Amino acid sequence: MRTEGYMIVLKPAILLDRYAGSHVAQQNLEPLRKLRDAFSQFDIRRYRGISRDPLLAYPSLDQKVIDDFEAAGKDMKSDAKAQKRFREILGDVPCDPEINEEALASLSDAREILALTDEPSIWEIIHVVRGNDRSVGTFLGYDVGYWGGDHFSLISDTIIVPQWHPPVPDDFAELTEALSCLNGNLLFNSSADAIAFKKFYKSKSWAETEDCEGEFCVIKVSTGG
Repeated sequence: MRTEGYMIVLKPAILLDRYAGSHVAQQNLEPLRKLRDAFSQFDIRRYRGISRDPLLAYPSLDQKVIDDFEAAGKDMKSDAKAQKRFREILGDVPCDPEINEEALASLSDAREILALTDEPSIWEIIHVVRGNDRSVGTFLGYDVGYWGGDHFSLISDTIIVPQWHPPVPDDFAELTEALSCLNGNLLFNSSADAIAFKKFYKSKSWAETEDCEGEFCVIKVSTGG
């Protein structure tokens, strides 16, 4: 199982601008306004964690598979060159969240793919490590969430870009206190703080639940070097 790698993710401002225009945000304008007001002390445009719509590889190099995805309404034109090269580098790997298909093994590969995107300036490369192992680049902090899959982040889904399990107003004050140790990148400075927040989060009835123990893992995030 790969425990580290490089991801290509949207810069925070781009992520938030896209979220503001999304269906989920537009359909929940008043609840979102109340949430933003409640957590206004956090500058959400500084979030540098894992849940920033990472660039994905094409599902396959088989054109028929691509055509089927397109026929189903998926956008297969945006960043097509980058996604195709991404799949070429990854090869055919099983669909397993433990593998983390969005994490490339080398920085040079990540840079090559970034250069092939339609707008390289809206993306950034980050280095991610599962657990508390070594890191490269400049340390940004610890996030908590899925290692693979859609890179769901507990921090992001509560106060950055809530999608599935936003906090209820009765818990706003307690959540603010629980997140009070976030650093300037809206990440935790220590794995101990990240673990403590995970315990707090899992105690809430509105929170996402783990399908298996340890699905929410601590992830060290650094710049791409």
